[in-house]
Amino acid sequence: MPIRLVVAHHMPIVRHGLQLLLESRGTVSVVGEASDGIQTVDLAREVQPDILLIDLAMPAGGIDLLRLLATAARSVRPILLAESGDSTLGVALRAGARGIVLKQSTVAALFNSLDTVMQGEYWLIDDRAADEPEALRRMSVERRGANGNNRFRLTRREMQIVAAVADGDSNKAIGERLSVTEDTVKHHLSNIFDKVGVFSRLELAMFAIHHGLLPEGEPATGQ
Repeated sequence: MPIRLVVAHHMPIVRHGLQLLLESRGTVSVVGEASDGIQTVDLAREVQPDILLIDLAMPAGGIDLLRLLATAARSVRPILLAESGDSTLGVALRAGARGIVLKQSTVAALFNSLDTVMQGEYWLIDDRAADEPEALRRMSVERRGANGNNRFRLTRREMQIVAAVADGDSNKAIGERLSVTEDTVKHHLSNIFDKVGVFSRLELAMFAIHHGLLPEGEPATGQ
């Protein structure tokens, strides 16, 4: 049975081109097209496709659209077409995206993303990820050093803890990595939460990815 897919893009010529491309392989059937986020949600409810291929920059689209889809059409698997360096990609994964394909990617990567997502895995730019935590960890690495400036007045130690949280470490594991007690880690986390305005470890991880607070090669040791 072919993959039932809806294309959501604001440009008719792009939608038509994607339909021709996707159906050329014989394993995909484009069952609908949408030009904005509202049409996308309505169409997803109506036809319940296997996959939604969505332009992240589409009007009334983006992260809010993904959150709506998560409640309106839970069985649908969204794959995003995105620009390289977009700072919202990590947030998009947490909001419900099952795959991210860069607009600069090859045709083979696009088809691989469809097959991977249909198998219950995630597709992240040019490779598969078995589950959401793995995809988020990879996105964390991708975003390290994106901005490089510490606009939130975090100390070196606090930056190390942010990196460890983004890597999925527990307070105990962070304490062992930094040779400090769990209570000390908790104290640092409380200060970090106050500085950046988040309320949980998950929000901190997503905030760090979104704002590029994970410098490439930053070691989780030292003072």
